Amino acid sequence: MKPLFINRCFCQMRILLLVALISYGPSILSAQYPGAPSAGHLLEGAIDIHMHTAPDIFGRSVNDLEAAEMAEARGFRAIVLKNHISSTAGRAALANLKTKELMVFGGIALNRVVGGLNPEAVRNMALMEGRFGRFVWFPTFDAGHHQSNFGSKGTGLSILEEGTLKTDVLAILDLIKTYDLVLATGHLSGEEVVALVQAAHERGIWRIVITHAMGDSPGLTLEEMQMLSKYGVYFELTYLSYLTGPQSHLGFLQNGKHVSIAQMAEAVKAIGAERFIMSTDLGQSGNPVPSDGMLQFVTLMLNAGLIETEVITMIRKNPYRLLFGKQD
Repeated sequence: MKPLFINRCFCQMRILLLVALISYGPSILSAQYPGAPSAGHLLEGAIDIHMHTAPDIFGRSVNDLEAAEMAEARGFRAIVLKNHISSTAGRAALANLKTKELMVFGGIALNRVVGGLNPEAVRNMALMEGRFGRFVWFPTFDAGHHQSNFGSKGTGLSILEEGTLKTDVLAILDLIKTYDLVLATGHLSGEEVVALVQAAHERGIWRIVITHAMGDSPGLTLEEMQMLSKYGVYFELTYLSYLTGPQSHLGFLQNGKHVSIAQMAEAVKAIGAERFIMSTDLGQSGNPVPSDGMLQFVTLMLNAGLIETEVITMIRKNPYRLLFGKQD
C-alpha cells in the first residue's frame, strides 16, 4: 500500500492537471466545436443538475472533488452528484468543504440497492448532515422500463400496480413535499411519468424534473412534452442523449437512443426555454468530463439556432429556481 502522503500528492497532481486542461481547453475545443471559446462566458453561474462521479461501481472520469474543482474553475454556481447505487448527500457535504463559492448537492436513486421504492431511504437522505441531499430520482437501472429497453432479464421496478400508484410511491411524494425536495423521474416509462407528475401536482410539488425527457427513458414525444408542460415541470435535456446512439465511440452507448441537437433545439423553440434544463449526465470514462461537456453542449445548441438568453435560462435560471426556490 502506498504511504498516505504519496496518495495525497497524486490526487493533488491529478486535480492540477485537470484544472490546467480547463485553462487550455478553449483552444482545443475550438477545432472541433466552432465558437466554443466565445461560449465560455455563459458558464458563469451555470448549474449542472446531473453528473456521475467516482467513487462508483462504473468507470468514471473524475471523482467528486475533481468534478467540483473543474466546475468551480469554469465559474459554475452549483453541481448535483448522481449515483445509481448510493446516496450522494453525504458526499456532497464533504465536497462542499473543499469549494469556495461552488455549491455541491446530491440525492438518491430509488434502485433495489437502497430498498427500491423505500420511503425511509428518502427520509434519511433528506436528513443527512448539511442538508445537501436535494434530488429523489425514481428507479433508474432497476426500472422495468429501462430493463425492457435494454433486454435485461428479470422483473424491473414499477411505480404502478394495476394502473395506480403504489402506496410507497405516495409516501415518497409526501416526503418530497415535506422536505421540499426535487422529484426526478429517473428511467420510468411515459405512462409512469404522467401518473407521477399528476399525483405530485395534486400535492403541490412543483420541483419536478423529467429526467432526460427525450432519451430512452421516458422517450417523450414533442406532443407528450407539450401536454406535461401544463404542470409546470422542467424537461431535462442531456448532452449524453446526444452522445448516445449507433454513432457513439463508446460501445455500451451504441444501443441507446440518439437525440440530435436539432431535435432538442426544436423542442425548446416549440415549448419555450422556460420549461427546459440543460445538463450533461456525463462522467463516464471515455466521454468528456462534465464541465467540458457543458461547454460543448452550449456551443452546439447555439450553433443550432438558439440564442444566448435561451441558453442562460436553461443552464442558469431554471436550475437555480429548481434548487434554491427563486429566480436569479
